[in-house]
This record gives sequence, structure tokens and C-alpha cells, in this order.
Amino acid sequence: MGESVGNCEVDVHVLESGKIRQAQYGEYLARRKEDGLLWWVDVLVSDQEDGQKFLSQSLGFDPFVVEDVVQGHMRAGLFEHDDHAAFMVPVIEGECKSPQYKYIGVFICRTEFVTASTSPSETLANLSKHWRNEVNELGRTPAQVAYYLVDAAVDRYFSVLDDIHELIEDLEDEVYASSRLDNSVALSIKRKLLVMRKQISPLRDTIDAIMRHGPPLVPREMQRHFQDVYNHVLRVSDNIDLGRDILTSIMDAQLAVVSNRLNEVMRVLTVVSTLLMICSLVAGIYGMNFTHMPELDKAWGYPASLGLMAVLSLFAWWLFKRKGFI
Repeated sequence: MGESVGNCEVDVHVLESGKIRQAQYGEYLARRKEDGLLWWVDVLVSDQEDGQKFLSQSLGFDPFVVEDVVQGHMRAGLFEHDDHAAFMVPVIEGECKSPQYKYIGVFICRTEFVTASTSPSETLANLSKHWRNEVNELGRTPAQVAYYLVDAAVDRYFSVLDDIHELIEDLEDEVYASSRLDNSVALSIKRKLLVMRKQISPLRDTIDAIMRHGPPLVPREMQRHFQDVYNHVLRVSDNIDLGRDILTSIMDAQLAVVSNRLNEVMRVLTVVSTLLMICSLVAGIYGMNFTHMPELDKAWGYPASLGLMAVLSLFAWWLFKRKGFI
């Protein structure tokens, strides 16, 4: 558990002599510039104004980046300063039906890795726990920890995208099985993909800037790691675009299926209407009440008219069948 500093909750851990332990905020301030240490300071901001003052004045970070972190605005790129670099990581949490987007501000110094957010992040909490348990795996430098944070955030996008693609496949099966599609569901998924694309796109420019930054904050051996996660971001973007294209194709296919079914219905109705018109023609002729219509006085007149209707209707039916209309 962290400690309260003003209206912020600060959780401090330090890697010293190969071991990670929780530290007090006061110790961090006193020893933050010492060599051979790695500090991870996680700041949870509950009040925007106090959070900005704490991050910019107490910790000495750029006030413009701090403002975006506290207010939840996503900025693309790496912001370089004399003794630190800063960037933002968009994370997606929750299920695919109702994803939640959060922004984590990351500040990399020579011996410090500082994260700041306005609400608790499951992605950040899991990474912090993993780092404390497996420090040799996750790294001993701020750049290494930053890489694993970005990688964890991107992997979460893959997980949510997989669930969304399963929903898209279900919609596709529904269209071809029942010819019906709830357009509100398709449009909702499409909006989610659009928002996801908007969130992940700035991260591409950010990672590209990190790779170009180089030493001392980003060692050259870490550049290939960031290149790998950069490729993952491109794959996420491609998968998002693929999902949107598939949804568009599904909606077009649904319209085509509905149009074909409408054509079939209209064809049947046309045949039925034609048959009824033939019967109406015969009935209309004998219903005109002319004086000289010998058939009206004959006993066979009524059955003959019905027979004529039947013969003409059967002939029309046979003709439609032969022409392939039915």
C-alpha cells in the first residue's frame, strides 16, 4: 500500500543490491539521485490541481505533460527534458462489451521510473506485482520497465480484439443463417473499433520517438525491444482495420441477402397477381351484363367459365415454370 502525500497516493519501491523493497516517499526524495538504485514511484492522482502541483513541483516533471496526464488527454510522442523523458501509454481494461480506456503518464529518469494516473489500473498493478516478483525477468533499468509496461498495454489490446473478432464472426454466421442482422450491434462494434483505433494510433508515434531517442535514457540494446512492440502496435492497427472492413462487408452482405429475398417475394407475388388477373379477366367479361350473351342462359355457362379460368391459370403457371420465373 502507498502513502498519502497531499491528495495523491504514492507507492514507492526501490531496487537495491538486487532486491526490491517498498520504501517511504521521504527516503525516495533523499536518495533519488544515488547511483546503483532503481526507483519505481507510482502516483495515483485524486485531485487534478494538487496532482499537477505534486508532479511538477515536488517531482520536477514537465508541467505540460503533467497537465495532460492529470486531465486524461492523450499526447503522441516523447517529450524530452534535461534529466528525464516523458510519454503517455493508453491502456484498455474491462471486457470487450464495455472497454475502459485509461492513460498512464510515464517519466523516465536515470535512476527513476515514475508512473502517474488518475484511477487505478489493472495493467499497471499486474506489471508492478510481476516486477517485484521477477525483477531479473522484467529488467533493472527504467527503459526496460517502460518497455514491459508498453508491451503489457499492447497485449491487452490484442486480447480485447480477439473477443471483438469472435463477436464479428457470430454476426457473420447470423447473417448467412437467418438473413437477419441487428444493425445496432454491428454499428456498436464498429464504433468500439473506431475508438480503439483512435486510442492506439498515438502510441505508434510515441514508440517511434522512443526508438530514436537513444542513450542515455534508452540504451541501444533496448531499441530492438521497442521495435518489437512497435510492430505489435502496427498489428493491432491492422486488426482493427480488418475488423471494420469485415463489419462493412457483413452489413453489405446482409443488405444483399435482404434484397435477394425481397426479389423472391416480389416474384412470387407477381405470379400470384398474374394468375388472379386472368381469373378477373374472365369474371369481368361475364360480369358486363350485355343483353346478348348466350352462355349466361345455358346450364353449362357457369362451370364453363370456371373451367376456362382454371385452364388459363394452369397455362400461365406452366409458362412461368418453363421460363424459370418460379
